[in-house]
Amino acid sequence: MAGRDASPPRQTLRRRHRSSGSLDDFCDDRSPSPLPHIHRNRWVATFTYVTNCAAGWALTKLFVSIVEQSRYGLGVFLLTLLPRLNRLSHLVLRWPLLVLVYALVGVELILYFLLRTLVAALELAVASPTHRRLRSALRRADDYAQWLACARALDASRGVALWQADLRSTRYNWPFVRRLRARLRTARSQNDWRGVADTLRLCSRPNVGGIMAPELFAVSYAGAPKIVVTDFVDEVCSQRP
Repeated sequence: MAGRDASPPRQTLRRRHRSSGSLDDFCDDRSPSPLPHIHRNRWVATFTYVTNCAAGWALTKLFVSIVEQSRYGLGVFLLTLLPRLNRLSHLVLRWPLLVLVYALVGVELILYFLLRTLVAALELAVASPTHRRLRSALRRADDYAQWLACARALDASRGVALWQADLRSTRYNWPFVRRLRARLRTARSQNDWRGVADTLRLCSRPNVGGIMAPELFAVSYAGAPKIVVTDFVDEVCSQRP
């Protein structure tokens, strides 16, 4: 009786052991491995990603082609509409624009003549008889020598020499020009030909120190600039040893 009573628990334990499994069952080489399922899921995900990328690229190309075709169609429509608009604007705006342009030109001419008349009246009122005589002689000069003599006489009567002697001006870099002139004279007096060549290399730059500023030549009737500029140019062009 004891053996019969002990057999059912043993069978029950064996059934539970078989149903639950053991560590040996999991480590057995004959048990199925989950790796093929994992690899199959990865291949499916990769295929889905590539398919989505291809579909997105195709949709993008389709959208771009639609936009280009619509733009081309809009351009053709505007080109076909342009002659009609041109004809319409020509008929509607031709005379108003013509009248406006001629009116602006007429107003500018009137203002120009008024300004020139005012300047001439001020010159007649302020200028001395000597200035009037020299201006008249300047306008009636037959050659350049006569014109230059009248211009220099007019500059002398106006006191332009004081302006020429003053080195200071914001129109050019007068300290730099004066240093270059002094450096060139010193190098020539000491027979330093390498220093002369270096200084002349600096002096050969376009508009060195701003000596070609138009304001420096507009004060004088003869077109003479500051004295330092004239001396600088003479020193550069000098061929003395």
